[in-house]
Amino acid sequence: MPGAGRRATVVLAEPDRARGPAMPPVARPRRRLRRLLALATDTWLARAYLAVVAAALAFFLGAWYAGPDPGLAGFYPFLVTAPLGGLALLASLPAEQSSLTWLAPSVFAVGTAAAGLCNAALLGTLARVPAANARVPAAKRPSRRKADEVRPRQDSNLRPSA
Repeated sequence: MPGAGRRATVVLAEPDRARGPAMPPVARPRRRLRRLLALATDTWLARAYLAVVAAALAFFLGAWYAGPDPGLAGFYPFLVTAPLGGLALLASLPAEQSSLTWLAPSVFAVGTAAAGLCNAALLGTLARVPAANARVPAAKRPSRRKADEVRPRQDSNLRPSA
């Protein structure tokens, strides 16, 4: 009997149902946030950076709330999280000028923590690039020069004799 060993292929009219049950819309932002946090915490470089940011924030908050004069305590978190730390500084300035001066260090601390997470995610991404390139076999890596294109090096100070 011809075609007895073949299976019938079913084509669905709705391709979204072929993937499985639909994901609730609330789970999508959670997945994005989880990916961002994974980038910020998966590599040791990013974790060390987050530890430095946490130490700078602890010093700042300790100097602000427990110390007699905070002075330039906000400089350390700003310096550690630069360039995104500038946005945290700009966000805390309106709270400093209003009657809610107690809110300014909290706004600065939250903004600095967010800037630190974004910088750690960038560091984590950059730390993964060499690891991803190391997994590619040497035979499949593009060479910088092919063997037939190798030319002897010519010194630019010497002119060819005529």
